[in-house]
Amino acid sequence: MAQKRYQIRWAANAFKDYEIIYEALLSNWSSEIAAKFSQRLEAHLFNLSFHPFIGRKSENKHNVRSILISRFNRLYYSLDKDTIELIGIFDMRQNPAKNKFR
Repeated sequence: MAQKRYQIRWAANAFKDYEIIYEALLSNWSSEIAAKFSQRLEAHLFNLSFHPFIGRKSENKHNVRSILISRFNRLYYSLDKDTIELIGIFDMRQNPAKNKFR
């Protein structure tokens, strides 16, 4: 029996967050570090597409979950039937009060 695979859709804000993080890694570290971040994110998205409920439920937002994608970044997403919508990536070194997804 084939396992159901959810589609992944990027919200504009989530993709913007990704671009900002990627560019920061490129300018402050190296292209190798930025590529590793992208590869790690891609691997997490592949796993998430088959197991969408592995993420931690938000404390305040209904239907929002999150997974840790690196030591400093948490990916937030919501579920709708057979689609996972990526809604943001939060840098956890920021003030937690700025996290609108919790």
